[in-house]
Amino acid sequence: MIGKPSPVRFMIRRAATDGFVVWDRESEGPAMFNGHPAVGLTEAQAAEIKSHLVKSQSESRMPEIGTSGRTVSLRKTPWTDEENERLRQLATSGASIFRAAAALKRKTSSIRTQARKIGCPFPTIKEIRLKSSHSPDGQPR
Repeated sequence: MIGKPSPVRFMIRRAATDGFVVWDRESEGPAMFNGHPAVGLTEAQAAEIKSHLVKSQSESRMPEIGTSGRTVSLRKTPWTDEENERLRQLATSGASIFRAAAALKRKTSSIRTQARKIGCPFPTIKEIRLKSSHSPDGQPR
């Protein structure tokens, strides 16, 4: 299937805390649209962006919308002190792992691993769901 686009490259996901994300399965992170990560969207916005990305992909026009310019790569790039500090700030401020991945232009798996290494892990999806299933006073809903 060389040269043939995958029909399921882009997916719409509900973010744990902030709307919807258009997910790029190829780069394993938020899709880039017009140079910006497609995060924090309404469901309608996410559907529109996904539709545009799929159409552009099938027309082989991906460079025009910035997806091929994504800085995430398969090579291992060492973490700088500045990136570690930014990651620490994002994790302690309550940002989602998807936001952190977009802000640092790295894969979510890399973000999760590095956050654990520096002692400020992001909560797992299970922990987020459990927390959101309780009322503000800590009682189950």
